Amino acid sequence: VGLRAGCEMLDLEAARDGPPMRDMIARAARLGIGIVGSFHELGPMPSQEGVTTALRRCCLGGAAAVAKFVGVASEPSHALLVHSAAAAAELPVPHIALAMGPFGR
Repeated sequence: VGLRAGCEMLDLEAARDGPPMRDMIARAARLGIGIVGSFHELGPMPSQEGVTTALRRCCLGGAAAVAKFVGVASEPSHALLVHSAAAAAELPVPHIALAMGPFGR
């Protein structure tokens, strides 16, 4: 739908990488639509290394214009963990790193 609608950006879940997603990325590129590579962790918050790895994967091999990680904070330190992981990732693109919930505020 986003491709047909001519959206400026299309958010794609990095965990679903494969031939269908690569085709969608190629189609978006031909249409001038940017890609947000995203990772949503709705279970326990991963370690800092896990978040860093997820953010790097969100770069989609150079196809993403933005990398995004979203996790659920179950303790206050998770908000800092997400931002520390994003800084440690040294990504080649801008990033969005969020810890949802009352502890992520």
